[in-house]
Amino acid sequence: NVWQSFVTLPVGGDPVYEDRLHIVDTLNTNQPTTYTLVFSLHDIVLSVDTIQNVPDSVITTPLSEVTVIFNKPIVDSTFNYSDISLKCNNGGNIVDNNLNMERIDSVTYKLHLEPYTQQSGYYVLDIRTLDITDMQGFNGYYTKRATWTQNINTCQPDSVSITKIVCDSYTWKGISYTESGDYTRNFFNTAGCDSVVTLHLTVNHSNTGDTTAVACNSFDWYEQTGITESGDYTHIFTNANGCDSVVTLKHVRVLVLQGGSHLLKLQYLVHFLLLPH
Repeated sequence: NVWQSFVTLPVGGDPVYEDRLHIVDTLNTNQPTTYTLVFSLHDIVLSVDTIQNVPDSVITTPLSEVTVIFNKPIVDSTFNYSDISLKCNNGGNIVDNNLNMERIDSVTYKLHLEPYTQQSGYYVLDIRTLDITDMQGFNGYYTKRATWTQNINTCQPDSVSITKIVCDSYTWKGISYTESGDYTRNFFNTAGCDSVVTLHLTVNHSNTGDTTAVACNSFDWYEQTGITESGDYTHIFTNANGCDSVVTLKHVRVLVLQGGSHLLKLQYLVHFLLLPH
């Protein structure tokens, strides 16, 4: 008895496609026996020659497409999604009739797999030719298999911008900044992904100034009125940048007159010098 098999169906496993010749005979001797096989050559049987663009190492992004090349021209209408099986982690076939199959020429097709390869795992792609017909009207016989593993990085980093306008200095993440500029720091977002925050910082500076004055009997200085004692006095105001600044009235000399009939010439020796703080 002689027969040929093309597939073995393991219990609980995927089909194993093969092309095997089986011979069963009854022998009356323990000596080796020779069999002669005579083949008749026929036209080349339709099969998938190669599946291109399949990675040979672990990838970190979804495999978007593969190219299927047959060993001979096929009838385009006989090749469709039902001839294709794509499984992930030994699950069921995830290909459906929405599969985009792009015909390049009579033997070449591009399969756009991205909608089906969005998760990490071990993928098995089978292209069956049993229902695909060549230009002579004969169906194929073999199944071509391709496998790959992908470990997709699903981290979605964030990019955050912060704008601050301050006076003199700004402390951010434990560091004090006194100059305007853009500063960046790395951090982990709530998903644990490495992300970047950018600080757009404008630093406006306060001003200081000195004024010297001489007065008779008393002196008025902004909200401080009726000053009768010599000394240094300060006043806080807001400059053009919106920052609190200080003017100091230094060395005020108050000359107290003992007689009311005399006039002293009031002198204001004012030099208002604005210096960076």
